[in-house]
Amino acid sequence: MAMTLNIHDIEAMCLIVDDFTEMADSLSVEESVRYKHAFSLLKGKVELALSMMTQQAIATLEGTPKEIDGVVYVPHDTGKWRPDQKRIRYEVSVKSCYDPNTGEVLEAQQAASRAVDIMYDLFVAPKTKPKDAGLKKLGLAMKDVADWEVTGVELREEVAE
Repeated sequence: MAMTLNIHDIEAMCLIVDDFTEMADSLSVEESVRYKHAFSLLKGKVELALSMMTQQAIATLEGTPKEIDGVVYVPHDTGKWRPDQKRIRYEVSVKSCYDPNTGEVLEAQQAASRAVDIMYDLFVAPKTKPKDAGLKKLGLAMKDVADWEVTGVELREEVAE
């Protein structure tokens, strides 16, 4: 099958989306919701197309960089670190028992405080919300240790009865 679509078709689609964006502030609630739904469907289709194009480019590059329009495209491995929580717990429990400067054994309260500090440095940012399981172990609820702040408004979809 011959390719009948081209880059100009995508550019035309972008112009259409621009037109919808311009008219958005004059839509009724019903129109806004219907267009929002239609654009959500379009977004899914675009994300699928992007994924397919990316995979095709990776497959055809066969590990060799290629310059296209002044940009060099290079297949690059991705991944993620998989922490070994048992090893981390062991290291924290051992190293928190000693003063890092003198090597002296710390009192139980000092060691516990040092362990908490190390865990904060490893995993917790001061503005990170505490986990429910940890709060439960302390006999606390989120409202006991945090304040609710409205940061925006979202449009939720609920099934009409």
